[in-house]
Amino acid sequence: MASHGSSFQKVFMGAAGTSGDSLNVEDVFSTFLYTGDTSAADDSQTLTTGIDLANEGGLLWIACRSAARGHTWVDTAQNTNLSSASPRAGATSHSITTTSTGFTLGNGDASYNNGTTPDTYCAWSFRKAPKFFDVVTYTGNGSARSIAHSLGSTPGMIIVKQINGTYSWRIWHRSLGNTKYLRFQTDTAGADNSYTHWSNGAHTDSIFRVGTNVGTNEANATYVAYLFAHNDDDGGYGSGGDQDIIKCGTFEGDSATVSLGFEPQWILLKNVDANSHWKMYDIMRGLPVTTGAAELAPHSSDAETNIASSESIVGSLKVDTDGFSVSGGFGSTYIYVAIRFPNMATITDATEVFAVDTIDATQYDSGFPVDMAIYKDVGSGANPAGDPHIGARLLGTKELDANGSAEEGAVTALTWDSNTGFFTSGGADSDKYGWMWKRAKGYFDVVTYAGTGSAKTEAHSLGVVPEMMWVKVRNESQRWNIYFKGGSMDATDYLILNATNAPQDSDTRWNDTDPTSSVFTVGTSAETNTSGDTYIAFLFASLAGVSKVGTVVHSGSSTDVDCGFSAGARFVLLKSISTSGDWYVWDSTRGIIAGNDPVISLNNRDAQQTDKDWIDPLASGFNINGAGDYLADGTYLFYAVA
Repeated sequence: MASHGSSFQKVFMGAAGTSGDSLNVEDVFSTFLYTGDTSAADDSQTLTTGIDLANEGGLLWIACRSAARGHTWVDTAQNTNLSSASPRAGATSHSITTTSTGFTLGNGDASYNNGTTPDTYCAWSFRKAPKFFDVVTYTGNGSARSIAHSLGSTPGMIIVKQINGTYSWRIWHRSLGNTKYLRFQTDTAGADNSYTHWSNGAHTDSIFRVGTNVGTNEANATYVAYLFAHNDDDGGYGSGGDQDIIKCGTFEGDSATVSLGFEPQWILLKNVDANSHWKMYDIMRGLPVTTGAAELAPHSSDAETNIASSESIVGSLKVDTDGFSVSGGFGSTYIYVAIRFPNMATITDATEVFAVDTIDATQYDSGFPVDMAIYKDVGSGANPAGDPHIGARLLGTKELDANGSAEEGAVTALTWDSNTGFFTSGGADSDKYGWMWKRAKGYFDVVTYAGTGSAKTEAHSLGVVPEMMWVKVRNESQRWNIYFKGGSMDATDYLILNATNAPQDSDTRWNDTDPTSSVFTVGTSAETNTSGDTYIAFLFASLAGVSKVGTVVHSGSSTDVDCGFSAGARFVLLKSISTSGDWYVWDSTRGIIAGNDPVISLNNRDAQQTDKDWIDPLASGFNINGAGDYLADGTYLFYAVA
């Protein structure tokens, strides 16, 4: 696991209580993965999450993934560390320091920094911010009372812990009301407290209420309270609430679909009708999940991989652009807290969202969390080693071949749980290249969906109209279908990624309907929408100074392709749409120079060609070279990244 790098994309939204200001999700929440330091002399390390807890305040919640070391809570309101798996009093011996960009781990505690094995960890940062999160401390007085907070909205969940005593954690959730409470260090169902924990009165946007119970209000005892907001289309973060980033709710039954109005990146679940484990999931460690995979339990010291199937809260959990769905539950009532997947930043630097690298041991390095990658051994041909594979965070350990129609296949070593790249097997190899994309507003998006057999729309989070889409059925053998609008192509046409064909005509692929800035349409074709099948779609768009999708008519000796860049293209994809032809790919890592440029084709497994001078550098984009052995005259689809 990488121990450095940035977290997810920024989401801009109006902050509560301000006018014209903006708040983004990356400023207030992060899921960060790291490995314990292996230095025998000094195992301290500084980690950069991009979250300013030191100046803004908040909570750092750390869990060990690889060993039974529990969960550590450190907040900026009081100088102790707590364990959600234990009722113990706060300990002041921790060596964790929050910073303006993350946190520093000092020598010592294996629960958050053991490098002997070494262990792997996950750290969630919750920054204080209106309508997102708050943390306050107070001294109990034994009488029902109100406690002030700065959340700026009515809380969705409140977690209270006595700092200087061993009373258990007490948890209020908006779905349970003030007569019930939950606890962390036990899996018990919601218990009735007859208003003794929270008192008989509503929490508001400025206060929460505690009663007379020692768990929340013993005289002269000290407490810390963590408040999580609930925004439910109240317009707090934009028109119609479309920028809400956190929701606290409930669902019923063995299987359920929960509509949030956004795609989640972090989910906390608890069955409140019966004794059942708390479970937490996040996009960095792996979503979607099946039984026992990528689960951590805040009430338990269990490692991520040691959660027994019998303890799982659900059989599977999947996310989509509107929320999440669960199956295999226990027919009970569940509560949840969900935080939005932030893919709405306006990116200006292509290095934040695109990278090319050769594999180093088991990892392709990007410098950011990777959402989709094409990877290929450019030195191999005429055998499966040369297949151009496509993997994605939402595919998990499954991959597809760009040059084939086969269903997705499992790759045990393929994982995406890194802040700075993705993992696969094979060892260091200078011929194995990875081209990596990160989801971002106006640039690139990934959508998974289920087929129905009837024409329908699918929501996406690109924020602009997709100019190119790659769609592939995942669970059976079908061709890749490509939507592209340009030249003579429209919504009745499609291309095939795993073939050289010229554009094909059919209104069953996209139902003769162009995509919009919020949805795309699929028709009745088995290749884009069969009932019972599962699909993945990759959406590409032009973003000023970062990427460009378009067409170019090439004729004669030289054709400049102006992409609006200032320092040339790092990645170029060309495909003839006036006749048949390969899907050619160049990149500046292998070489885009005034000479021969290594080129591969996504539609076959051939080794790269190194004797062709088909494109040349150009500051504003790239040049199609017409000298000597050149590309044929005609109209080309192109996609370039700065």
